[in-house]
Amino acid sequence: MITTNVTVHALINLAYWLHPKQLTGGPAWTESDKFDMAGKPDAPGQPNVDQMKMMIQKLLADRFQLKFHFEKRELPVYAVRLANSGAKLTKSQDDPKGIPGWNFGRNASGMIMAFRNSPMSQFTAVLQNSMDRPVVDQTGLSERYDFTLNFTPDPAQAALLGGPPATAGDNPDAAPGLFAAFQQQLGLKLEPTRAPVDVLVIDKVERPSEN
Repeated sequence: MITTNVTVHALINLAYWLHPKQLTGGPAWTESDKFDMAGKPDAPGQPNVDQMKMMIQKLLADRFQLKFHFEKRELPVYAVRLANSGAKLTKSQDDPKGIPGWNFGRNASGMIMAFRNSPMSQFTAVLQNSMDRPVVDQTGLSERYDFTLNFTPDPAQAALLGGPPATAGDNPDAAPGLFAAFQQQLGLKLEPTRAPVDVLVIDKVERPSEN
């Protein structure tokens, strides 16, 4: 696993699958100083997502002496809920204990998010990287699914995804915006609301030890 030019806050968000607004505390340098990281697993084979998260968690504890606790706080969120049409997701036929997969891309119509063998918890964790607030699952769906979401990001979403926003009228075949695409393609709703979420509070962190 290799990361380049990332802050401690970004590493914590990656290690615990948090939105930036679910992280608080710590000195200012944890949000400004940037680091490169190269980590190798201590056992043969390809680590799955949970094992990769654990690798980063161990690095943060060993090299940055990170200590923290979680608190429940009510924050503005986007809630994923079932639309009136019902979910339009395909139950995955892959091994439910297998490694989930997802990828991002662009095509002529907009942004593509493709998920395979993915639980809703993973979908919301990945999705919130392109949102201005945390995303919580309120669908009640408990299976793993295969599905694709094709949407045109607005300027704020495009900035978070690291790409240029689409301009109205640029493409007559452009995919709908994210909120409309949710209902049309997934049978889900993405609604702004408030909800209790886990917030990680940094109790202690130190600059990293030498290599």
